[in-house]
Amino acid sequence: MTADTWSTRDLPVLRAVVERYDSTGFYLTTASDMEASVGFDHDTVQRALRALNTQPSFFEKVVEASGGQIIMVGPPTGDALRVAGAWPSPENLLERLIVALESAADDEMRTPDERNKLKQAAIWLASFGSQIAISALGGAAGNVLSGWSARGNNTVYSPDMAGRGRGSDRSYALFTDEHLRRLANIAQED
Repeated sequence: MTADTWSTRDLPVLRAVVERYDSTGFYLTTASDMEASVGFDHDTVQRALRALNTQPSFFEKVVEASGGQIIMVGPPTGDALRVAGAWPSPENLLERLIVALESAADDEMRTPDERNKLKQAAIWLASFGSQIAISALGGAAGNVLSGWSARGNNTVYSPDMAGRGRGSDRSYALFTDEHLRRLANIAQED
């Protein structure tokens, strides 16, 4: 039986490359930096980098020495950033939206009718509406990340979007109270 190398070897190395690139901004990250970051030996990091460099590669550039040793890797691709958790995927955005709706539904400052609609919207998105929402969020994710919307409104980012834990203080995921009301009304109509 083949061992799971993704979660125990490849993903930790990919996350280290993403973290290193994000913290330093350097175009190239050395394999020896990855060894130090994740605490793996040279051969383990080499196997991980080779696996991550299969087509399509998770890196924009790979510098190899003679003999196939990977010396350095360039910036992580968008796919690498999503897989490592630095950028959200449509599934992550949907999960955040459902959590935001559930949090809003638990907000005792809202009316019972509004809380019920928000709860129904969360249930609808978690079941019947999930594939529709994932499809829509997949197309909108680039716009959401840049803060652009078709109506010219600014996107509201919560603390959890910035990677600082779950949001509170009514800044729910990526959506304003008006977005939450509209989603609750859509769910109620179904």
